[in-house]
Amino acid sequence: MSNQEKTSMKPSGNFFVFYCIVLFMFAAILITISFLSKENVEQQLEHTSEKASGFESRLEQVNARNGELETTIYMQKVEIDELSNQVTEATSMLSDNKKKIDATDKLVELMIACANEDLVRCREIIATTFSGNGDLRAYLSQTGLAELVRIENITKGE
Repeated sequence: MSNQEKTSMKPSGNFFVFYCIVLFMFAAILITISFLSKENVEQQLEHTSEKASGFESRLEQVNARNGELETTIYMQKVEIDELSNQVTEATSMLSDNKKKIDATDKLVELMIACANEDLVRCREIIATTFSGNGDLRAYLSQTGLAELVRIENITKGE
């Protein structure tokens, strides 16, 4: 080969070396960028895992509190049912007591009318209070019932 051919080849050899160096540098830069990206992703993943762990802990606390509140609500519903039953019983007792008082009041009024020998008033009280739909006999004591029967016999003429 001649010198001229060698010189014409030499720049292409230098270019090839330069090209290889550039490729290796480019590969090194890509590897460095990849490594840095990997580190960044790992840090973000670790940060996200810590957040998720914190959320999981909060969720467990919220679930525990929710369980406590559900128990409290159940206990309050049971208490409300018990109080409602007590109110119903008390209302029934009050109604019965009112009817007993009404029956006793009417019996006293009947006894006074009988003592005054007002048989018309006696019959009227018996008809309106101790017979039909408004019969209060069940609310009289044994003594009161016996007195009512005695006065009924008097008003019938017996």
